Amino acid sequence: MILSASAFLAGVLLAQQFAALPDKLLLIALGLCAALMAWLRYRGCLFFIIGLVWVIVFAMARLADRLPEHLAGVDVEISGVIADLPEQDERRARFDFIIKKSAQPLPSKLRLSWYYPSDDIKAGQHWTFTVRLKPPHGSLNPGGFDYERWLFTEGTGATGYVRPFPKPVLSGRDTPWSSIAVWRQTISDRL
Repeated sequence: MILSASAFLAGVLLAQQFAALPDKLLLIALGLCAALMAWLRYRGCLFFIIGLVWVIVFAMARLADRLPEHLAGVDVEISGVIADLPEQDERRARFDFIIKKSAQPLPSKLRLSWYYPSDDIKAGQHWTFTVRLKPPHGSLNPGGFDYERWLFTEGTGATGYVRPFPKPVLSGRDTPWSSIAVWRQTISDRL
């Protein structure tokens, strides 16, 4: 068991050292090697390959869930759910938004700002917005906070803001997947 876990960890750590993601053909070759190792009962090699492939597939999926370049700066209509407690002040609300419906191929999770919102925004609400999006980016100050990396680790594929026209439409609350966010919102409202 310890050998298998160590081999898996070694595969994960090796994948972290890649400067670029390998080609999909390498994944097929690694899959065939894993099948061979399973057949030959080489558990250490098998778990090493599983760890390596797991990280590569996860990274490829994360990178595929990004805003296409041709949609940057374009108004897009989306419907979805506010995924977490919004950060609000008198000027704007900022929140994570999970897309449920869109005519364009968009990332599944967005980080949106809504300037001077007309309604009280709460976690779990289902909205239809027109938004203008851009790819995630951050400043490159050495030693500073890496906003782009943070968005990547959070699974956020784009940032943007809600356009005032056409007027955003509240469609109700989404349950059950957002029930924890709704529960947190209820507690926050009572404090």
